[in-house]
Amino acid sequence: MLRGMNSRKAFTLIELLIVVAIITIIVGVAVPTLVATRQATLESKAKANLRTLHSAQSAYLAKRGCYATWDQLVADGLLDSRWVSGFKEDGITYNDLGCGAS
Repeated sequence: MLRGMNSRKAFTLIELLIVVAIITIIVGVAVPTLVATRQATLESKAKANLRTLHSAQSAYLAKRGCYATWDQLVADGLLDSRWVSGFKEDGITYNDLGCGAS
């Protein structure tokens, strides 16, 4: 009877707990790295959008002698249509506050 039980192929509870512990450790190391990478990506995209806006404003200022609203920049072809009336991308909201807004 004992011989029959020893010949069964199965995982023991200890082996399963060790596997779960190893997976937990791997997830504990990987998740913070993924979160930090995603945050860095979002910051890079936001900076790129702000550089685009700055370039458009600089071009408009050189051409017209004043700053413009986003709608004017879109109308002049300096920004694409997603900038009309502000937009939201990856959880970041971009709004045209206009001159003198706080």
